[in-house]
Amino acid sequence: MAGGNTKRTCLSPEELWRPPNPGFLKVNINGAFQPGGSEGTMACICRDHNGKFIDGLTISFVASSALQAEFQALKITLRYLLEKNKGIDLLVLESYSKTLIDSVIGLLDSPWEVRSLCAEAVALLRDFCNLQIRFCRRGANFGADWAAKAHKIGTLPLS
Repeated sequence: MAGGNTKRTCLSPEELWRPPNPGFLKVNINGAFQPGGSEGTMACICRDHNGKFIDGLTISFVASSALQAEFQALKITLRYLLEKNKGIDLLVLESYSKTLIDSVIGLLDSPWEVRSLCAEAVALLRDFCNLQIRFCRRGANFGADWAAKAHKIGTLPLS
């Protein structure tokens, strides 16, 4: 379009959501927090190797930082998956919080403000037989990010 004012966004391959291998379920998580507030929200979205939505959860909780919201999102998701008897399933869990991922897998000492939440998450991880936890780029986590923010402002559709 000559002369048009068209904005086009191109994502790199690392920014795109990729389905898990056949037989696996991918769970993307996100915690959201509005600075100055006292409430966080989270979302987890579970999809199969075809990208089909299998399950999900959004919830609000007390938080005092974005980092606390991310760790709460992990802890809540792990409990939810165990309640759904997913502890033996082949799972890939992704978050774009590098601090969260590196703390949980032991590459980084968890920051003091989330140390107890990290310890709880690590303890819950022991109840999973086949769970891979890894970092993803923000664009690859768009669904969970959108759902957490939509829950926070009350615009998440019930369907």
